[in-house]
Amino acid sequence: MKLNPSYNIRPTNEKKYKAQNKLYRFNKNKLIKDLKKLLSTIKESLSNATHLTTNNFRYQKDQRAKTNLEKLKKDVSSLLSKVQ
Repeated sequence: MKLNPSYNIRPTNEKKYKAQNKLYRFNKNKLIKDLKKLLSTIKESLSNATHLTTNNFRYQKDQRAKTNLEKLKKDVSSLLSKVQ
């Protein structure tokens, strides 16, 4: 049985400092802000895709893009509600 070589090694102060700085870059408020921005971009793209599919340009790729955007919007909305 092999043990992890860093099993009994305690982190140095420098490693702790680097880990703490990395943690500060990621917080709940920033995540919520980024998810809301992503959701608004998806909604805008979905609006454009809906406009394309209703103006006699019924291309198969546009329909597929619209379907994928609707699914993505639903997933991001549910993730945002879980985070909040």
